[in-house]
Amino acid sequence: MCMVNFDYGRMSRMGFGETVLAEGKTLRDLVEILQAVLEKNAPLLVTRLSASVYQTVLEALPHLAETCHYNEHAGVLRSHREVSLPSPGETPLFKVAIVTAGTSDRCVAEESLETLMHHQIPCTLFGDVGVSGLHRILNIQEKVQAADCVICIAGMDGALASVVGGLFKVPILAVPTSTGYGASGQGQAALSSMLATCANGLSVMNIDNGYGAAMAAVRLRNMLFLKLEDDRGRKILN
Repeated sequence: MCMVNFDYGRMSRMGFGETVLAEGKTLRDLVEILQAVLEKNAPLLVTRLSASVYQTVLEALPHLAETCHYNEHAGVLRSHREVSLPSPGETPLFKVAIVTAGTSDRCVAEESLETLMHHQIPCTLFGDVGVSGLHRILNIQEKVQAADCVICIAGMDGALASVVGGLFKVPILAVPTSTGYGASGQGQAALSSMLATCANGLSVMNIDNGYGAAMAAVRLRNMLFLKLEDDRGRKILN
């Protein structure tokens, strides 16, 4: 029984293509999907792809190494696509800042970063600026404020999201992570803290869902570009 039915029409319908979740798939199904996407010359984005599975897939599809970029920390495989950067002296229409509480949040942050890069959104990662050293987020306040959207990634108590939500006027996408000791509950404490925040309008993703936060930013970008009907925006969306 065939379980593969890739949604090639999602780009025209939604403004972004289908993403392949590698986790939970058999190697046979995964290879079949990747082979089909490559034959269609469609943009490829794969999440939750472990290094060991990637190496096994490479044995069946060795040309992946030439046509795609793999980030082991993020567990993301994506087509080689250049981010559409502005010309010198030109300001990008939409850019994202990713801030993390600690170095342990790196894999989730890089999942966001790789997803944004795949969708041609300029982004900057500011790591290890958690509330145990509050001055660190204040030291980069102007740089983060220059972004059009902030993805805030934090584990343990998830407190950084409330701090970021009280500092910046742009949309905040908060991602709780499963880092932390026992009472952190594999991200449950951070999730509860972010959901209970008094910082107005904070949007909270599922635990460790850096991909989901990036896709929320993609939707914001697409809406902005469609409203502005900018030539650069149309080029990226098409």
